[in-house]
Amino acid sequence: MPAYMNITERDIFFYHRHPDQLTQEKREYIEKHLSDFQVELNFLEASELKTSEINIIRLYRKVKIQNSPDKKLRLAAANNLKQTKDETETFIDKEEKYIAKLLSFGSYKRIYILDKSGKTLDNIKVKLLPDSTEHLISPELSFLEIKPNTTIEELEIVTLK
Repeated sequence: MPAYMNITERDIFFYHRHPDQLTQEKREYIEKHLSDFQVELNFLEASELKTSEINIIRLYRKVKIQNSPDKKLRLAAANNLKQTKDETETFIDKEEKYIAKLLSFGSYKRIYILDKSGKTLDNIKVKLLPDSTEHLISPELSFLEIKPNTTIEELEIVTLK
């Protein structure tokens, strides 16, 4: 295992919610250096919220992290595929009770919405702003997949108990 590894916000999110989607090397590195990521993990593991029957919550952009592809020697004839950038954006409400993770993978984007306890919310309606398109996150998926060219400045979620 290397002495240093570039761990992104996206990696921490997957470590907490979907560890099977991380490489074994990244999982082991995070486990070995858990104290370095405690703030991020504490947010995802915070106490459970009490919610009313219907909540409309607006989430605002908080942090944006961009990861460029690994800088490795590549011969021009060896690979003519366009390199894509993975991006992670975080949206959070003013009371910091909900968090949305927008993960961009080049050909698609996924949105995961979590409450303060780290539980992925499903069966909720999500409005993407500024274009005001509405989507439903179903219990079967627990995420919303959208087109890669979709611009999101804010999110509005409607939770139903």
